[in-house]
Amino acid sequence: MLDIGFSELLFIAIIAIIFLGPERLPEAMVKVAKLFKQIKKYVTTAKDTLEEEMKISEIKQEAIDYKKKFEEANEELAKVKNLTNLDGIKTEFEEILNNDKNETIKREKVDFTKLKEQQDLQKSKDLNV
Repeated sequence: MLDIGFSELLFIAIIAIIFLGPERLPEAMVKVAKLFKQIKKYVTTAKDTLEEEMKISEIKQEAIDYKKKFEEANEELAKVKNLTNLDGIKTEFEEILNNDKNETIKREKVDFTKLKEQQDLQKSKDLNV
């Protein structure tokens, strides 16, 4: 955890003996060990919390991605639904076209009948002349 070499550890021990004395040194070492243990526990807890948060953020991102996919699928379904509604519109359009064709045929028939009558009249006039 703390990259301390043997010479550095020996130097710290000599300083501790000088300042604390041999009577209080064991008690101080226990306190230092507890302090390092507590620090290690806090670091581990923080690390676990960060990893958990990262997993949560990954899960959130996956949820957002799935939500987008569902929305796209929903839009596609809406388009398909609109296409089925177009069948009714297509039927109405075909009916209008058929009615229009029938009207056109009737008009052409009437026009043809009038034209034939005019031709017959013309022929009869030509014969009478």
